[in-house]
Amino acid sequence: MAKTSQENSIWSGVYTSFDDAPEVEPVFNSDIWVEKQQVRVREILSTLSDGHVIPDNAIAKDYPLPTMVSLLLEMCKSLRVIDFGGAMGQSYLDLLAKIPKARSDLDYTVVETEALVKNVPDEMKAFENLTFTDDVDTLTGTADVVHIGSTLQYIDDWPLFLDQLSEKFQPKLFILSDLLVGDVPSFVTIQRYYDQTIRARFINISEFEDYWRSKDFNLIYKSYFQPLEGDVYFPNQGLPETHRINTACHMVFSCKQK
Repeated sequence: MAKTSQENSIWSGVYTSFDDAPEVEPVFNSDIWVEKQQVRVREILSTLSDGHVIPDNAIAKDYPLPTMVSLLLEMCKSLRVIDFGGAMGQSYLDLLAKIPKARSDLDYTVVETEALVKNVPDEMKAFENLTFTDDVDTLTGTADVVHIGSTLQYIDDWPLFLDQLSEKFQPKLFILSDLLVGDVPSFVTIQRYYDQTIRARFINISEFEDYWRSKDFNLIYKSYFQPLEGDVYFPNQGLPETHRINTACHMVFSCKQK
């Protein structure tokens, strides 16, 4: 006989305090609890690596931008964020949803293509602290955060591009989301987008980290980006096995204290 939804529930009863609830066995000292924790910690230990490769258990379903910005806002009265490749402001809306002070304390600029900037919905233009531009050269002053989401792979000379952003904005943090960086040779491929194609660059992770080590930034966060269920983020059967990564990754770099 199939169990009812109530029988399947892990919760049962409503009480006002622990004293009102029935007496229970000390689960957190039980054999089953101890054995499960042993299995879990050994599984995690087996995935850790001292090398450049990101451990298999370092997985994130979201961009790291909201978490990083929320922590910075606790230390600063206001923040300026430059979101390079920020589409029509989706990441800004994510910040508004997750960070109570984001609407009042963030100065947020999205740098995008001319076509996207011209077609931003009027509803997005109503946010006073959100601006859009298709020309990064028109922006002046420094920024606290530079965010690059799902964009660096479309920049051919990425070291020069990052050098220019670093020199121009002098950010405290570079937050790089949805990177095509991994344990593969650096190479360029063709990406299919509906009936069109885009040139895209995969970057060797050791080469990428070596670049940042040569600058004034420390790697403070890294994870795989797995927004969808399953092990594979995108089909990659058209690439040689030596050039495949199963999923993109995130990396955050903090400016060294001088």
